[in-house]
Amino acid sequence: MGRINRYFTVLVFLFCVAEPVCASVNYKVDSRVDTTQTAPGKIITLTVSLIWEGTVEDITLQPVKPPDAYLMELADIKQENSTYLFNNLKYTACTIAYTFSATEPGEGRISYAVLEFTENDTQIKRVERTPAYDIAIYSPGRYLLRQAARYAVMGIIGLALLAVVTVIILGIRKHHLKRVAVVQQELASSTDFEHQMLDELKRVRAYKLSGETDKFFDGLSKVLYSYFEKRYGISFARSLAVSEDELINKHQVPTSLLIEFKDIVATASRIKFSGESLPPDELDRWYKRAEKLIKAFITRKKQEKIQNINLVDNEGESQ
Repeated sequence: MGRINRYFTVLVFLFCVAEPVCASVNYKVDSRVDTTQTAPGKIITLTVSLIWEGTVEDITLQPVKPPDAYLMELADIKQENSTYLFNNLKYTACTIAYTFSATEPGEGRISYAVLEFTENDTQIKRVERTPAYDIAIYSPGRYLLRQAARYAVMGIIGLALLAVVTVIILGIRKHHLKRVAVVQQELASSTDFEHQMLDELKRVRAYKLSGETDKFFDGLSKVLYSYFEKRYGISFARSLAVSEDELINKHQVPTSLLIEFKDIVATASRIKFSGESLPPDELDRWYKRAEKLIKAFITRKKQEKIQNINLVDNEGESQ
């Protein structure tokens, strides 16, 4: 029993320290031709690739014999090796390019190429064959007609795709324009008061042209008081009695508008009672500031509507 145990122990030891058998190399053979239709004098290239996992030293490739060809003659052979990494594994590719020249019209053929190589670790010899390729060789005139027909078909397909894309874009654009038209109508109805106030403001312009400074600022302040009260629902007298925070938060008066409003009416009040006379260009500057103050509401509403349109359109595209 003791002798059997010693014998089993020796076997386990030898199995553990012995070198493992070398695994076979993973490889792949690929081939392709650049065209299957040509004309006499044209070049056809057959590309054959042997790709394996490892380095150049892992495989020895025997000298490659060019494949036989019918109605074609061999023009050139080029061979190159390259190494690259993929998923942290190293691969080597041996690529051979056979260049043929068509000699006359007919049914040409490139026969199979034979690759003979040896796996250096295992000394296993392998032979691989690529597929054969039939090559249609047309007369120059017929070849040109076929090429023209081919490009015509490609052009028709391209135009059809362009038409489809155009219809889709125009449909989206039409839908967008409809929404814009609806929003513009809503915007016009929601800003009728602003346009009314702008018309009232235009009547004040006559005092600017005649140089009547006091009447100009009196009319300017009245329009702004009326606008402030009717748009935000608070009288001018009430606005003087509440804090700016209440005007901004409770009555939703924009801060920038409130500052501009107070600056304009304060200046109008000072000039109106001081009897100061201002030149027409200075009056025009104050007129434009008042006009911009009223238009600010229209601009803000327009931006809100545009944002809503874009939001709806984006949601539609995502769905």
